[in-house]
Amino acid sequence: MTFATSSTSTRGNLGNIGNLGNLGNLGTMLDLSISATQTAKSGKTAPILHKGTQFIRQFDEVEAAFNASAFNEPEANRVNLCMRTTSSIEDWITEFEHWLLDYCTSNSMRIFGKELTRDGVAFMYTPLLKMSDKYPSTWKVKLNKTGRQACRCWDKNTRLKRAQPDDWRDCTIIPRVWIKSLWIQSKSFGVIMELTDAVLSESGPKECPVIFDDIEGEGEGGNII
Repeated sequence: MTFATSSTSTRGNLGNIGNLGNLGNLGTMLDLSISATQTAKSGKTAPILHKGTQFIRQFDEVEAAFNASAFNEPEANRVNLCMRTTSSIEDWITEFEHWLLDYCTSNSMRIFGKELTRDGVAFMYTPLLKMSDKYPSTWKVKLNKTGRQACRCWDKNTRLKRAQPDDWRDCTIIPRVWIKSLWIQSKSFGVIMELTDAVLSESGPKECPVIFDDIEGEGEGGNII
């Protein structure tokens, strides 16, 4: 299982789309750390770092389960994007969460302000994967629609920058994700992931399905074969 990993603090360019590197997960996890907690609007946050700087990874091509949105905020700029998974993504997230729970247990006093067992940390943790017996597994990332930190979109075929789609379900997505920080509340915590770049390929119909010659001049009751 291989993914592109970046420890640079810049958002970079997409000159090597598809070149997923060859870094083992164990080595990557050993280079991770969680910085000091910071006060946020609701609770605290704590940056997740790779070799002391931003932790960014490129994942497999996936599809969106739902369009990007914010709960009860139709005009919101910062929204959630829920995506399908692959077996490689699920394996990586499982390994990352194993590291995360171990790290948070060893550093529970610094992160949570109290000593916790691993079971206690696991009880507080909100998993990244949403699993269901009825539906495919999903995972969720944040994205900004506009502004300096807006998610940048790129056409898979031309590799040129393009606009964000009106509906993310119309595209396949190669996500470049910033594993940004922990969010921490008194009885729960989890991980904030942010979509910095998305390589998109339109997955919907490429041509209009209506045959205009067959319906020209016909009324509502016209026949279409």
